[in-house]
Amino acid sequence: MPSKLWSKLTRKESKNFLALKESMARQLVVLAELESRGIKSINLIPKKVDRILVQEARLLATDIESMRERLIGTEFELELFVLESTSTSKATKAAKSNSGIKEISTRNTRGSKPVETAEEGLIPELEEINTPKTVESPEIFLDHSKFQALLSEAETKKLVTKILSVEKMQPTLDHSADTQIEIIKAQEPVVATPHVHTIFVSGALNELKVLNPLKILNYFAKVTPQAIAIVNEKRSITYEQLDILVGQFAMKFRKMGIQPGDFVVTRLPATLDWISTLALMSQGVITCSKLDRASIDPALGAKFLISDGTLIWQSNNTIILDDAWIADAENLDTKLLAVQNLDLDTPCRVIFTNGTIGKQKAVGLSLNLLNARVDQYNRTWLKGQSIMPLMDLSTSLGFFTFYSLFVKGEKIVTSSQFSFDSVRLAIAHDVEIFIASPIRAVQLLEVLMRTESKMPKLRKVVISGNIPTLNQLTKVADTLGVEVLNIYGSLECGDISFLPVNSKNRPSDWGWIYPEAKVQIINADGQKLENGIEGRIATSSPTMVHEYFRTLELNRKVFDEGWFYSGDTGYLTEDGRLVLMGRDVDLINIGKMNINPYAIEELVLDYAGVVDCAAFGFVTKTNERRLAIAIVGDIDLNLKIITSAITRELGEMAPKTYFVTDTIPRDALGKIQRGKLEKSLKEKVANQRNGQGGVS
Repeated sequence: MPSKLWSKLTRKESKNFLALKESMARQLVVLAELESRGIKSINLIPKKVDRILVQEARLLATDIESMRERLIGTEFELELFVLESTSTSKATKAAKSNSGIKEISTRNTRGSKPVETAEEGLIPELEEINTPKTVESPEIFLDHSKFQALLSEAETKKLVTKILSVEKMQPTLDHSADTQIEIIKAQEPVVATPHVHTIFVSGALNELKVLNPLKILNYFAKVTPQAIAIVNEKRSITYEQLDILVGQFAMKFRKMGIQPGDFVVTRLPATLDWISTLALMSQGVITCSKLDRASIDPALGAKFLISDGTLIWQSNNTIILDDAWIADAENLDTKLLAVQNLDLDTPCRVIFTNGTIGKQKAVGLSLNLLNARVDQYNRTWLKGQSIMPLMDLSTSLGFFTFYSLFVKGEKIVTSSQFSFDSVRLAIAHDVEIFIASPIRAVQLLEVLMRTESKMPKLRKVVISGNIPTLNQLTKVADTLGVEVLNIYGSLECGDISFLPVNSKNRPSDWGWIYPEAKVQIINADGQKLENGIEGRIATSSPTMVHEYFRTLELNRKVFDEGWFYSGDTGYLTEDGRLVLMGRDVDLINIGKMNINPYAIEELVLDYAGVVDCAAFGFVTKTNERRLAIAIVGDIDLNLKIITSAITRELGEMAPKTYFVTDTIPRDALGKIQRGKLEKSLKEKVANQRNGQGGVS
């Protein structure tokens, strides 16, 4: 019978049932650790080093029995029995070895973490306790016959399990005395989570063999069924559950008329978007996530919009993914779903550029290219455990992070929008690496500082998107005590260079070139320039695209003989670092001069009191175009000193108009929205004439 999985995942559980599940999950962890220390009974007097852990085990046993009795005779009685019957052999063995307690299943208690006392140094690290002691799982090979053999082997070893009515384990809230934020301490099911190297480039790109995402999902659903696949603020979904949901969604989409090769756009919350994307990709559909309301060029041939109801296309087919649609999908039997043989070289994913070289362009990525990019990222900035993308699936950084974690069988920690809940979620899941735009990194710091929260597990923040504000990113690195890695690249060409952020960097310094990438600087005549001489930046890599998706308009301007021209200008230093000086599209035309706004901003940011700034063009009432600069300052800001110093240094290129604002408007990737600044300045000038404000 088809599973009403999504309905069950979204159904509210009683507090007692949630607490029981958490307690039993924690009990498994504690008993396993005690067993590894040679402790056979929790009723004996333990050594001092084991005292806190034994006390917790005793408390868990008492709490579990009490909560179990309260659930007998309620609507959750059946689910209680199902939950107990799905206990793993490891849980049973651990329970039996501790003869002082009854056979109790694996769950977690509200007091999931031992209360810290003067002896807290004797408590084992949570990471040490939570690490499952399992044999290493087999790797996935790219040869299909070998993969099928592995799949069959995994099938024979699979335990008989059932999907619980609700796998999400509501975390407890600990109102710590030293923090103003509610820190979530959630426990996950203890499962074997293999680190599977699914994709690698072992030769020419066209020889790479990759798998249908549905096959990858089937594999992890069999090998690690209870491992968390994706978790957000409201729910967690295991690989077994994700496998069912993706299959049901895929069948429903086919019934709605979506065919292989169709170009389909989604506008959904992150978790639903990911389920829908995997379902569509598995059926050979070209997918694209787009959260803004900008229209899509009809020439791209988008046939369907899958929406949460916040946007409806009048001229195209719109599918509203509401509760009724999902409930209908849950009636479908996934056994009838056939696994498609996908063309590895045709586009399976379309991502729109952020408009760096003018209007947005659609970039199509094939499965071959997608997995080659993921392989590079896994060897560089995606190396690590517990990674959380702070960007949605419509961005290249967000999508590649999601897909990379998926093909490795790892957990995706995501949030619908950045807020206090996002930080609580990250703390709960011991996030070690954030993937973010510059603006998201700054927002993260603000939330942590405002709430006086700590993230002891965090060790790296990876930044990509637009030229960041160095002062702010340096503050992120110094305040959090973590590495901030700045990456330069493009959707068209992939990653090009990287540089760890510190106070000695220049904002325009983008660091060293990746081994896979090539960079050359050319002049207006197409001649290669020597190091130290500024010119147009051309980039190339084995994973670049050579044309835009279903568009010929700009191909000749930006793709030429294996090189991509992004419109950026800069130079290479003698030691091989890339320095970005500006972008053609951002040059501000003042009189007969083309002024690079980044050079102005870099200079202004060096002055005390300047937190952020942005240069832009401004048309006065007399139609004179002037250079203006918006400044976000703190208490040390002294405009008189700044204006006089910059005028002396820049002469006629100095800004003629300054105004102080609360924030610099930026898009999701941190790109300055200079048009909005010009509009704000016009409003300030109008208010000044009415006696309501002032501009210098």
